[in-house]
Amino acid sequence: MSDPTIRPVRPDEREAWEGLWSGYLDFYRAAIGPEMRDLTWSRLHDPLVPLHALVAETSGETVGLVHYLFHASAWTRGPYCYL
Repeated sequence: MSDPTIRPVRPDEREAWEGLWSGYLDFYRAAIGPEMRDLTWSRLHDPLVPLHALVAETSGETVGLVHYLFHASAWTRGPYCYL
């Protein structure tokens, strides 16, 4: 197994993203409908929306996912990162 590569999810990787996202939702026993999945996917690729996704790839296979956003804080001058 090679070291993972961490990179932004690409627009052509919906199927891989959805598989990992579904696994995450299943783990937390959460359910969202197809409309929310579509909205989340479109938000991830909208430069005006501060929601992002990174994937981990090993040997050409997408094996991990993180969604994140930066937001203002009442505690610091700089932004916080919410994972």
